[in-house]
Amino acid sequence: MSIRKNSAPVVGAEPASISGHASGARGPSERSEHRISWRRGLGWLLVGVSGFYALFALAIAGQTGAAVAGLTEPQPARAAPPLFVVHAVTGAVALFAASVQLGLLATPPRPSQRRWHRGLGITYVVAAIVTSVLSLPVIAAFDVGGWAKAAFLGEAALWLATTGIAYWHIRARRVARHREWMLRSFAFAAFFITFSLWDPLLALAARAQTGALRPETGFAVAVLLGWLVNVVIAEVWLRWSRRRSAERTDGVDDVLGDGQAGGRRR
Repeated sequence: MSIRKNSAPVVGAEPASISGHASGARGPSERSEHRISWRRGLGWLLVGVSGFYALFALAIAGQTGAAVAGLTEPQPARAAPPLFVVHAVTGAVALFAASVQLGLLATPPRPSQRRWHRGLGITYVVAAIVTSVLSLPVIAAFDVGGWAKAAFLGEAALWLATTGIAYWHIRARRVARHREWMLRSFAFAAFFITFSLWDPLLALAARAQTGALRPETGFAVAVLLGWLVNVVIAEVWLRWSRRRSAERTDGVDDVLGDGQAGGRRR
């Protein structure tokens, strides 16, 4: 369930020669190392951003829990505070576990990573299911408009569905399908990150003097965009990955076919 992919070997290619390196040309091995390098950097960025938001969610849960227990001054009203605390904690766990899977582990996982892959995967599935199920009573008690509640419910229901489908595929040992659906599931897990970006943008638009966007409408649109854009990005990534995989397969088949034909001619 990882975005990072092992670089496919280049058939018939040799390491870059000294002359080629000196002239500024990049051999296949160097290009492969370059791709691995930027993907590793992107993976660490994903883990860093997700870790920051996970800690932020845990801090909110801690403040709310302390207020519910009467240990601190009452916090701003939360919808269903006890359930909200569990919801925030499991959501943070799911977000961080998925980011480590996608950002740092190879696809497919190396033998040394398989135990981590399985452990993080189980942790993510359990946390995602608990978070999405607890979303229902929290949303019901949330003091927002009907359209915003509908967008929140859509996110929770689709997160639960995509996670369940991904788990069903891996139980049936359909690994490729499992990876695709786990990426779709992560698109909903990342809602907390992207919603925190859309919400202030739409709030600023609502405060503008145009009067075209009311605050409650802007909030509902921010909720919708918080997961819809993620899903679109995930689908674009999956289509691009399939196309690249098909091109690599075709290239290998062409090279092997030419080699077999040359062997017959000899």
